[in-house]
Amino acid sequence: MEILFLGLKNVFRNRRRSILNIIALGVGIFIMIIGMGWVAGYGTYVYGAIIDFQTGHVHILDKDYLDEERRLPLDLNVRNYLKERTGLLQIPDVLEASGRINYSLKVSNGRQGIHLFGTGIDAPHEEGITDLEKYIIEGSYLGQQRGILIGAPVAEKLNLSVGDTVFITAHDRYSVQNLTDLKVIGIFKFGYPFIDNNFIYTDLKSTQELLGLQDEVTRIVLRFDSGFRINLPLRRTREFLEGGDLNAYGWQEFAKETVSAVQADSGGFWMMLVIMYFLIFLGILNSMSMSIHERTGEIGTLRAIGMKRRTLIQMLLAEGFWTACIATIGGLLLALPFILYLQFTGIYFGDTFTETVPVPFGQSFHTDFKVVHFLVATGIGIAAALIGSIIPARRAAKIPISEAMEGNQIM
Repeated sequence: MEILFLGLKNVFRNRRRSILNIIALGVGIFIMIIGMGWVAGYGTYVYGAIIDFQTGHVHILDKDYLDEERRLPLDLNVRNYLKERTGLLQIPDVLEASGRINYSLKVSNGRQGIHLFGTGIDAPHEEGITDLEKYIIEGSYLGQQRGILIGAPVAEKLNLSVGDTVFITAHDRYSVQNLTDLKVIGIFKFGYPFIDNNFIYTDLKSTQELLGLQDEVTRIVLRFDSGFRINLPLRRTREFLEGGDLNAYGWQEFAKETVSAVQADSGGFWMMLVIMYFLIFLGILNSMSMSIHERTGEIGTLRAIGMKRRTLIQMLLAEGFWTACIATIGGLLLALPFILYLQFTGIYFGDTFTETVPVPFGQSFHTDFKVVHFLVATGIGIAAALIGSIIPARRAAKIPISEAMEGNQIM
């Protein structure tokens, strides 16, 4: 305890060196806390956006569907949809289950047509899976109505408005070309050109009739009472389906590019932090070495009056410890207003932000700070200070008392 008190006293006695070390370490802790919260928020926000936008949490598919997914097969279906959906809703954590039919089609206004990808949706239940209804800019969501939702760019190309009739041509499960007409119920705009230009949504009943399907869908999408981590509910879902022709696939299977991009960005961030803390460590090492060099005579006096080498090392490490503690408090206080702002207010990116990313990101980005971020930053900060102190401390302890009394260099 006496050594800790002596170390704290020395921190304030050697102000110039202490202030430099405290500033360097405090800024490093500040950057680490903000950085960890930013990266956690980035992952949480992007993953949450893709789940809300399109994937839901889990897709129930025929076991062979993914192997044939390129051709959008209509012969590898989830049969007895209503019965399967009722059963899936009994699984713990499942909030909603909704059927979808993925198919290719040609949509026409009677004069010109465009080939697109179609998704037949069980609209009343789809509301509990994704946020499609939030991106309707004209008209309304499907709800219980029969009809079509069409992207704003497609509506512009075909000169379509809400209430207009469109003609849809598609090949059914038997490769027979069928034709139906539907009214445009709503026009959507995600701000993601690939979806806006290439996809339309039709009500499930009309889609089943068009494609010759009865009580069948190509997939059932589940929504859990959880974030993007779904290991437990996914395992329960697979156990429920065990022994049948269906399998459950996590949302990551359908967002591989997004997951890879987030992991690459996170890896780059952690590499940057490692480099930054290595530089901070070198700075502390150099500063402590210079500090001990300037105190060679003092160290010699302490050794001459009986201070043991172990005690001397402990005293110098105590100085490093108190330096880290003060720097940590300073870094936390400096980070606090930024943390509160980024967590609750966020950064406004404006309406053009969604044009540059593969998911509808919204206009404000929020971080995701957790207690572990503060503990990790504090632990690394203290470790950096102690490791940076121990090398010069051991060197100081090895100086012969006669040389130290004469003020000789230790480097």
